[in-house]
Amino acid sequence: MIASLQQSTSISIRREYITKNISIPIANGERIFSRWQYAPYFEKNLIQLVQPDIGNCGGITEVKKICDLAYIYDVAVQVHVAGSPIATNAALHMEAAIPNFTIHEHHVCNRMDTSKGLTKYNLQPVNGSFSLPELPGLGNEFLESAISSARMFQSFE
Repeated sequence: MIASLQQSTSISIRREYITKNISIPIANGERIFSRWQYAPYFEKNLIQLVQPDIGNCGGITEVKKICDLAYIYDVAVQVHVAGSPIATNAALHMEAAIPNFTIHEHHVCNRMDTSKGLTKYNLQPVNGSFSLPELPGLGNEFLESAISSARMFQSFE
C-alpha cells in the first residue's frame, strides 16, 4: 500500500496518506523549525507526537510555543535531544514545564567521549529516570577548557 506511493509524491501527501491508513501514532518534527510549520500538521491531525529540537527551532521560547500549540491539538511532546549536555538540561526544563510531555530522549551522543569534558555536568539517567537540574539557569555550563579548545570551522570556495 505505502510502496504504491511514488517517490515524486510530496512528503506531506505521503504523511497524510500514512496517517489516515495506519492506526499507530506518528512521531515527527526533528526537522520542522517553527510553530508556523507545525500548524498544518496539527490542523490535519498528521502528527500525534512532536519532536521539536531546541537548537533547530530557534531556542527555548519557540519550542515552548510549539509545545503549547501541540497541547491545543492534544498532541504529545518528546523534545528532540541530539546535542551537548547543555541541550539535555534545556530539554529537561522544557519537559517539566509542559503538560503534554511524554518521554525524554537520551541520545547516544550524550554517552560518548565527545560529550564528556564539555560541561560542568553531564546528566545521565539513573534507573531510567532523570532528575531535574536545580541550579540557576539551565543548571549547567560549558567548561572553560572546552571553550578554549573549541575550533571554528569555515569553508572557503
